[in-house]
Amino acid sequence: MRYDCYMQSSSLQVNMDLHSGSRGVGVHATNFAFPYALFLLLAVPLTTRALAADTTRVEAARLRFAVPVTWTRVPAAENEVARYRLPAAEGDMGESFLVLRTQSAEEVVPPDAQLELWYARFTQPDGRPTRAAASVLKRKVDDLRVTRTDVSGTYVASTAAPGQQPGVSGYRLLGAVVEGDGGPWLFVVIGAKATVGGARADFDALLLSLERH
Repeated sequence: MRYDCYMQSSSLQVNMDLHSGSRGVGVHATNFAFPYALFLLLAVPLTTRALAADTTRVEAARLRFAVPVTWTRVPAAENEVARYRLPAAEGDMGESFLVLRTQSAEEVVPPDAQLELWYARFTQPDGRPTRAAASVLKRKVDDLRVTRTDVSGTYVASTAAPGQQPGVSGYRLLGAVVEGDGGPWLFVVIGAKATVGGARADFDALLLSLERH
């Protein structure tokens, strides 16, 4: 597995190669202290091993990926490939789900356009555009191109998922567009901010575990 991470707002580039049982991590940075670079070299493989012990590998829509054992697979809706219920954070009453969808040729839009569709589901308390409040990260995982966004605000979508009502403040979305042969694929989590925030590390780990089959 090859993992390339590019963060345009930072001077850090991390490359990770996993093949034939060997591992290599390359870190390139300019405004970057050596002790922190050393920490990354040590922490990346350790984190990978720790996550692997708490996940199960699944297949769906010609993809393989790892999901936490605490996420429960539930029946998917007609327009979904897979759906997982996330464990709720303390105090969160509604349910939050990870949903995997595919797109037909007629539905496909560029990743940035898909992000705008997700942003349209939210408004911000200070009135600024939701895209300005979003965190976007682009990665390459093996031969797949991943664009991930993370955004919070007031959920105002006209079509809410079961248990989710329009116009609810304190919501959060994690979304990823995955491009590659056989795709694209859309991974989306929408729900209460505490629950979705608690799932972000697992969501990112899932994206890093992606491979086609």
